[in-house]
Amino acid sequence: MKPARTSSQLLTRHATPVVYLYLDRLRHRVNRWRGVRTDAALDTHV
Repeated sequence: MKPARTSSQLLTRHATPVVYLYLDRLRHRVNRWRGVRTDAALDTHV
């Protein structure tokens, strides 16, 4: 039998991606304002 999830676990599981999406969009906005390409990391070859 699986243990019951607490509300804090559920909140963390669902809120974390939202926070990261918000920060990513904010980073893109700031970089656009500064005139920096935000997709520059995609141009590098590994």
